[in-house]
Amino acid sequence: MPDPRYAIYYAPRAESALWRFAASWLGRDAATGAPLPLLAMDGCPEVRRAAITASPARYGFHATLKPPFRLAEGRCEAELLHAVRLLAGEQNGFVLHGAGVSTRSGFIAVTMRGHSEPLNLLADSCVRALDWLRRPATAEDLERRQQDRLSARQVELLHRWGYPYVFDQWKFHMTLTSSLPDERERAVVQAFLQGQLDSLLASEPLAVDSLCVFIQADAAAGGPFHLLRRYAFATVAEAV
Repeated sequence: MPDPRYAIYYAPRAESALWRFAASWLGRDAATGAPLPLLAMDGCPEVRRAAITASPARYGFHATLKPPFRLAEGRCEAELLHAVRLLAGEQNGFVLHGAGVSTRSGFIAVTMRGHSEPLNLLADSCVRALDWLRRPATAEDLERRQQDRLSARQVELLHRWGYPYVFDQWKFHMTLTSSLPDERERAVVQAFLQGQLDSLLASEPLAVDSLCVFIQADAAAGGPFHLLRRYAFATVAEAV
């Protein structure tokens, strides 16, 4: 029997310039599932270029609001979609200013400069309001996660919510690369992405106006995530 994983993400609209660039950069459009030719980078062989984006391409371009989970016993996809639609209908949209390209723990991502209270409240709401649909983490899941260097607070969150980077440990990021341990390569890739994205992000602030349900249908084989449904917020308003 299929046992998919689901996740609740922020994702730019498919018609936005940022989404189109990210799909080309990752070599995959998670809204359609279509593979795309990889955006070339001078001096980077094709095989290495594919490796640089292999991990984020599998997840699709997004910022995590509720991390991937399997449905609790007795729950179904229709219940999840209904709950997300209701949650989205309670939200007022906002616009994020100050996005830029930076490095986080060896990964390059679109991140935010400064703090956005509406953004943090949205992420917290997704984690709490939808948790009744989440199957608890198995002992193997917990053991695997705890092999990371987690703080005491992160271990506490892992056991309660199934993931260590939620609430006060959560930071908005839309990942663009796999982990790049070589500092020289990472600097080259970051400079390339900044050259491509700085003006775009300055001219097109991020509109947070919907919740996206992504699905990993072939979770057992580590298959890709794709956009299943997008649910619009009640209103869209400019952030202060």
